[in-house]
Amino acid sequence: MDSVLTPKVPLFRALFPVLGTTLRVVGASLFAVLAITFPFVWWLGPLSLALYFYDLWQARTWKGALWRGFVFGFAVGGAGAWWFWGTLPLDWLGLKHSDLQWYFVLASWLPVTLALSAVPALLAIAQWLLRKSPFLPITTALLFVFAEEGRMWSFALLTFGDRGLMGSHFSSASLGYVLTENHYLLQLAQGGGIYFLNFVIAFMGACLAYVVLRRKELVQVHTRELVVCGALLLGILVFPLFEHPPETPGEPLIAVLVTTDLPVGMASTSPALYMDLLRQTATSTPQADLIIFPEEFHLEGHFKTSEEKENAFTSAFKGRDVLVLESHHERSGETKGFNTSLSYDDGTGHILATYAKRFMMPGGEYMPVLMRDVFSLLPDPGITHFLGTIPEKLGPQTDLATVPFHGYTVGGLVCSDFLSPHMYRALGRDAHATILVNIANTAWFHHSHILYDKTLEISKVHAVQSRAYYLQAANGSPSYAIDPTGTLIAQTPWGMVGLLPVTIH
Repeated sequence: MDSVLTPKVPLFRALFPVLGTTLRVVGASLFAVLAITFPFVWWLGPLSLALYFYDLWQARTWKGALWRGFVFGFAVGGAGAWWFWGTLPLDWLGLKHSDLQWYFVLASWLPVTLALSAVPALLAIAQWLLRKSPFLPITTALLFVFAEEGRMWSFALLTFGDRGLMGSHFSSASLGYVLTENHYLLQLAQGGGIYFLNFVIAFMGACLAYVVLRRKELVQVHTRELVVCGALLLGILVFPLFEHPPETPGEPLIAVLVTTDLPVGMASTSPALYMDLLRQTATSTPQADLIIFPEEFHLEGHFKTSEEKENAFTSAFKGRDVLVLESHHERSGETKGFNTSLSYDDGTGHILATYAKRFMMPGGEYMPVLMRDVFSLLPDPGITHFLGTIPEKLGPQTDLATVPFHGYTVGGLVCSDFLSPHMYRALGRDAHATILVNIANTAWFHHSHILYDKTLEISKVHAVQSRAYYLQAANGSPSYAIDPTGTLIAQTPWGMVGLLPVTIH
């Protein structure tokens, strides 16, 4: 009777494949989260992709590939948007139910993270279907780049609204940014910015996974393909050896970055502080050529006429040829809408050019329909009042603006514009900007070091891609300067209110 019984498979053997897959997916996700969150372990980024691709190629069905892609995409997307939680506490809203603060942040972070994980999940199916294709590491890396592009489009669709910017601009979750922590690999950004860094980190991980799978049946490994992929990887890695930044086009100049640490809402209501810092700059650094103020520092409440502004500038700079970058609000007709604009002022207070901010942050500068509906599930008078103050329409739009100055070309953007991989590239490539500027107000995030680390990584890519200086003046976080090779050459301490002189040469 025992001879006809089907032998039982031990439970631990039946569960072993599932357990192994789960551990690999969780391990790959954990490595990616650590690499994104803690810059000093950036090297876990390529390893996370190696482990992820290794497991993905061994999936038995497309459904298995789908859930692997979703889990890994959720981890990377969530870590890329960790800084949303830096808005806690929501002290500028005047919430009546303070115990609901976590809900309003979760209602912002979770939908964004889910949107950022949807495209990688779908592309994981394609990467699995092509697991037996020739030159698998190259194919996999290219699909990874498409997935990162799709992430940015999914964010744009999720946050669609009257003041939203449609396009691939929210690059915060791109895993390729971890390579900026290695100065040598950072130089690869000149070949195509974050897009090329995404390809490189995926190609490194795919090549490693491909070698490990040499004896696996599910992925056919050919020596010819290994040689070609190895040669391509070697060519990529030696590329920085032959690249050098261009020579500075003009004579050395002194840039002064004004940094402040005011709570949300205080900067725009303190025009007198603006003038104090302006006079302080003219007095303490009389040789200053370029003066950059953080976002929200504007003169609307200080000068009643253009003549009054002209007299103040002339008195401060004594006719010197200086360029001052500051922000102001441009109203949109009779509506309550406005744009934050960057203006370039000369030493007499005349505006040489302006640029209106394009990439607004959802939930802060406009309210997408979906987010408004989610917030309404747990209403709070403070949130209701805040929603009523958010502008409804965009103000006057302008093209990207640059100003020639002392042999250089200065081009600036405003705060969250820096998240876009396209805008600074356009300033450097099309407008030939040699000094890139960002004016920011990060006080909303309560000195978030996670956001600051991410900001530095993205800024380094902008500098290297355009081989230009990158200068950021900030309120609520350090101001800093990056040279055309991506080196951080100057930085203010946290909590500082004052001036940071930087020599550009």
